[in-house]
Amino acid sequence: MRKEKRISRKSVSHGRVSLLIVAVLFALTAVFYLGIGLTNEDSITLIESAVYGLLAAGFGILYAWGRRQPYPALVTGLSLVAALWVLDIVVAILTNPVDVTNGLLPRVVIVFFLVRGVLAAKKQQRMKFARV
Repeated sequence: MRKEKRISRKSVSHGRVSLLIVAVLFALTAVFYLGIGLTNEDSITLIESAVYGLLAAGFGILYAWGRRQPYPALVTGLSLVAALWVLDIVVAILTNPVDVTNGLLPRVVIVFFLVRGVLAAKKQQRMKFARV
């Protein structure tokens, strides 16, 4: 039972760290687009930078929320990652179908750890309610 609890806690932790990784990736992208936008004085790129910054902040908030309530935070994060991934695939298909597979491996790894974290958090939640 203790080993199972430790594995569950570790999986939840990996899921939360995945949220933090997504937040950092969005923050780095925001900084990159900000640099391009300021250099070229391009307002569209500055707007993209702001959107990526908001996404980074959102995933950072989900990471922090995951300390208190990991299950809803991880489900929300997984849903957002999936929705953004589908949106990115649709845009890539419409604009340049060759770009569909770009960044596939990191996305699959992040989704894997988020799904694992969601399942472990659900298990923890059940165990917590079973004790009460």
